[in-house]
Amino acid sequence: MERVAAVSYDLVLSKCSPIFAAYVRFLLATGLRADAAASIKRRSVDWNGARVTVNGKTGLRTIDLSAEAVAIAKAVPPSLVRGFLFWASHGDRFMDPSQRFATARLSAQKLARRRGVTFKHFRLHDLRHEYAIRWLESGGSIYRLQQHLGHSSVKTTETYCAFITPEQAALAKGSAQKAAQAQRIADAKPLADNGENGK
Repeated sequence: MERVAAVSYDLVLSKCSPIFAAYVRFLLATGLRADAAASIKRRSVDWNGARVTVNGKTGLRTIDLSAEAVAIAKAVPPSLVRGFLFWASHGDRFMDPSQRFATARLSAQKLARRRGVTFKHFRLHDLRHEYAIRWLESGGSIYRLQQHLGHSSVKTTETYCAFITPEQAALAKGSAQKAAQAQRIADAKPLADNGENGK
């Protein structure tokens, strides 16, 4: 797992078509898997609520979108063919986004060599990892990150703690424990309110 270098990322974007570049930026802004993002239809986006329903490895789930992710999605003109949020020239979804990305990355590497710039290789899937690491670096809850990424176990999500400081990891896990405790209190509150504790 590699961190994504900003210079390399920008060079790859410069070699993408406008809509594919938006798709790549959306991956970094959401942490979605490449295929899940490529399958999103515009009707699956709740623009006012800043949420989107995606079909991932664990089935359908709805995730919150940042203001950046919403802005990226809104800037893509609607496809008049199949209604996909991100679409290729024929109006259908990107069928092999990893291969399309690899082609853009190769062009970016050549451009970097011509400019005498160091290019750090990264895969399309590494944008998902970069999103997760940035989430934890910013103090986000590891439990919420697990739900957002669609991991079946928080143990999978905890692998990202290797890329942050021990203090950041403690904060991420502490935030998760506080969130879980708050949820337990919220779940128990209706029982007390209904007088089921003998009151």
